[in-house]
Amino acid sequence: MVIGDRNRWSVERREMKIRTKDRVLSMLRKKDGEFLSGEELALELGITRNAVWKAITALRREGCRIDAVTNRGYCFREDGERLKLQEIAGYLPKDADRRKIQIFGELDSTSRLAKELAVGGAPHGTVIIADSQTAGNAHHSNSFYSPPGGIYLSLILRPAEYPLGEPKYMIACAATAAAEIIEEKTGRRPVISGVNDLLLDGKKVCGILTESVSDFESGEIQWIVLGIGMNYRLSRKDMPSALADVAGALYPDDAGAGNEGGTKAEIGNGAEIGIIADAKEEIDAAAEAKVTNQPVKIASRNEIIGCLLYLLLYGMPGRKPEKIMEAYESYRAEESK
Repeated sequence: MVIGDRNRWSVERREMKIRTKDRVLSMLRKKDGEFLSGEELALELGITRNAVWKAITALRREGCRIDAVTNRGYCFREDGERLKLQEIAGYLPKDADRRKIQIFGELDSTSRLAKELAVGGAPHGTVIIADSQTAGNAHHSNSFYSPPGGIYLSLILRPAEYPLGEPKYMIACAATAAAEIIEEKTGRRPVISGVNDLLLDGKKVCGILTESVSDFESGEIQWIVLGIGMNYRLSRKDMPSALADVAGALYPDDAGAGNEGGTKAEIGNGAEIGIIADAKEEIDAAAEAKVTNQPVKIASRNEIIGCLLYLLLYGMPGRKPEKIMEAYESYRAEESK
């Protein structure tokens, strides 16, 4: 084969892959939120099941949310639920470096990649976000169930640039920030259980993991990777049976489907997330909805992630450590009530 033929063959292969990927996406879109099996996709498109799987993988890497459920197949979720850099960055100060925000459709673990980048010198404030994880980390080497559509992020913090980098403050800071965001966006007050698991109605909706590396000679912490995983929505029929009685979500069983969006808070100029002016109105609306059985306006994942990052990077460092500990203990005290 001459060089010209080889190049033409390579281009044709790339075009074929693109066409296959686009055709798979088109078929999933036409199902309008319903599941389509890999076998049906393969037969309709005249390709192998393996080619379908490769196309799905490529689409996920591009940020498409495609759920996969055993014996049901694949389901495409519309763009309104996709993670979007522009929307997340919109909740940060205007001069924030957006290049530090990295979004992926699927990763084995956000913390693994964040640690790898931290070792390589990634700057303070670098954050890895994924739509799903295949090997999410939890305490004591346990796994964290991370299906598509959740909130999974790992944030690199460098103590030299972060006044709350001491371990005793870092855990309290992260758990309190997550608790405040959950309370504000759902209208329900979470409980901090143990050290840094967050519960709603007695079920775990958020897990936090902190990992760090210290200089051997000085003992000073070089970097911290703060991992946060939140169950945004969970359908009980799709989750592993072992988790059905212990796992919850911010918006379980697709509550409020089609009502996602929320209202963007104008906080880019430095107002602290924890005291957004309309937070009380949102909580009051949630309380009223419980009585009237009306859906609460759902905050998007982009909104929750953006607000959480703002609070961690800009809100919490401005608070006195004793105030953070006080808030942390107040959420922990809820468990004993």
